[in-house]
Amino acid sequence: MPDSSHKLLEDISLSQIPSLPPVLERLLELCAGEDASLDALAALIDKDVALSARVIAVANSPAYYRRTPYVSLKWALITLGYRTVRAIAFTAALYQYFSGSRCFDQSELRRFWRHVLATAVGARR
Repeated sequence: MPDSSHKLLEDISLSQIPSLPPVLERLLELCAGEDASLDALAALIDKDVALSARVIAVANSPAYYRRTPYVSLKWALITLGYRTVRAIAFTAALYQYFSGSRCFDQSELRRFWRHVLATAVGARR
């Protein structure tokens, strides 16, 4: 597995790496600051419909089970916390980039994402 991950990373030239989407850039800035307000974060994420939907979907997932589902972005943010929301946004941006790229084999990408997920889970323990 490490060989294919390294090969994938080696195949990416610096000119292929896109800049961060503006919403993600601002979100990372907000989450890094100690005075980040929940309202400001909710307003920013609300500008990106796909990201809003992902955040609410994760908050409603079995990992954060509640009897009634969240429909409010603000309550979803309270449940997930800044770190998780930042990870969701960053992962979504990376996935969007790699999925849209024609220069990578999709089976290699799936294996790469499984490796990334396993590494992340291991690092949290």
